Amino acid sequence: MVNRHITRSIVISIIIFTANYYPAIAIEIDRLIPVEDYTPSSECGQCHRQVYSEWRGSIHNSSHLDIIYQADLGRMVKAEGVAAKRICVACHAPLAALAGLDGYAEEKSLPLEARLGIGCDFCHTIDGNFKDGGIVYDFFPGETKYGPSQNLSDAPHPVKYSAFQNSSEYCALCHDTDHILAGENYGGTYTQWKYSKYNRVDSVTTCQDCHMSFDLISSGPRADSIEHSNHYFTAANTAYPGLIGTPVHNSIAVESLRRAANIKVAGIKEIGSGEEYIFWVTVHNKGAGHLLPTGLPGLRQIWLSIRILDSNTRELLYSNGEVDSLGVVDTASCFIGADYVDANGEVTDKVWEAAGVINDNRIPPGETSRFKYSYKIPEDYKGEMVIFAMLNYRSAKQDFINEIFNETPDDMAVVQMDYYIHKGIKVR
Repeated sequence: MVNRHITRSIVISIIIFTANYYPAIAIEIDRLIPVEDYTPSSECGQCHRQVYSEWRGSIHNSSHLDIIYQADLGRMVKAEGVAAKRICVACHAPLAALAGLDGYAEEKSLPLEARLGIGCDFCHTIDGNFKDGGIVYDFFPGETKYGPSQNLSDAPHPVKYSAFQNSSEYCALCHDTDHILAGENYGGTYTQWKYSKYNRVDSVTTCQDCHMSFDLISSGPRADSIEHSNHYFTAANTAYPGLIGTPVHNSIAVESLRRAANIKVAGIKEIGSGEEYIFWVTVHNKGAGHLLPTGLPGLRQIWLSIRILDSNTRELLYSNGEVDSLGVVDTASCFIGADYVDANGEVTDKVWEAAGVINDNRIPPGETSRFKYSYKIPEDYKGEMVIFAMLNYRSAKQDFINEIFNETPDDMAVVQMDYYIHKGIKVR
């Protein structure tokens, strides 16, 4: 058994030796675990065919192979040295970290199963509980598999029920990250959920309820009596599914985004020529159990795109939030997110340089933000206007992608999360 008692004080004392970024819930182990102690995911797929197929196209399977992650990891290693890999590999390739291989010099030196990211056996040999205000993660690689299903006495291998695997704390092992200098504002998706309306004494909506709940499925012909939640593991990552050609994962990610928020436009319906037309756009975090957006400040990009047209001629009178020919969003747009700053107060997308977070207007679960717009109507215009408002998202900023790849690749896919049409604005 490998017992991990997780507290922030342990984290800081263990990994402060390298960069500033660290998992908020860190790990102590009493021995290394060889990669070979874990069952290969391909072996699990011989029986659990459907679940395996869903996992194969997921970001969990690709957590270490994601080309955006690998390129950014390369930037950090160049700046901080090979040892800095340990910070990221702990979650992106956990079998490598558990085996003490997280300071590897070359990718090919890692066993294949470690390179495959977060596999079946890593998750299904974990149990946990709470102790002294922290979370204890116990790792039991071996024949017995842990899961949220009960009464599976006829399984071909030993199965142990784990209520912990139905909890959000189970996901917190990787999906809660802080920053020593930037404080609680780093990412902390689990912490954002923990203090939200979705975690109340009388009602709890867990991570799994949203991110693994599209349907209940049977796992395959040799395990067709077992029901499973889906294992697509999609959230808001629309970039990687498109790159590796998994349209089902991409469509689920898009649907997740569209369930997360809605927008509305409010403004008067009659105004005179030459006057200043003031209107408000509200964005409501209706479905995300964490900040909108969550994850790395300065990476995910959410913004409003506004167009005012003549209702009859469709002539464009005003626009804001457009994307140029190089894929870069108009800097005058209304963005929703946050940015890192370095020790000199300059905005940076380099996690290891971050000393704080600024421009933070991320929207908490269930809350609404308002954005004010102003349009000076031309003196000679009379007619009727219509406002088209769109809430847009993409997994990474185009300039970030340009920098880490040292070239301009295909534009990052833009997803329209919601839209609103404000009609009948009469200009007299």
